[in-house]
Amino acid sequence: KKISFLDKDCYDKQSKLEVTQSDLRILQQDLQQRHIELGNLQTALQQLQVERQQEKQQLLLSNEQRCEEVKLSWETKLEAVIAEWKSKYDEEVHRRVSLEQESQDSNLMRRKIELEFNGEKR
Repeated sequence: KKISFLDKDCYDKQSKLEVTQSDLRILQQDLQQRHIELGNLQTALQQLQVERQQEKQQLLLSNEQRCEEVKLSWETKLEAVIAEWKSKYDEEVHRRVSLEQESQDSNLMRRKIELEFNGEKR
């Protein structure tokens, strides 16, 4: 009776571990997607910088005040994109660390249960 209880408990823990590992894989895929999005944001940022440079050259032909207004506008946009990118990256890193910790905790719990189960078998 005790062994069947332990078997059920071990099965429950193993099921929870599998779910956690599945969640971790999903989140790792999500993190990979975020890295791709990050690459896209960097490409967009580079494109914005190229466009900014082109626009700046055109504005140099016009008056100096207009050139300064455009420069400030682009800098503000770039700062916003960089801040958004850093925020998303930091969130994903935090989520990944949390998931890895949960996975490690789950693995430790599984190992403890296995050791207890094996100890009680003897």
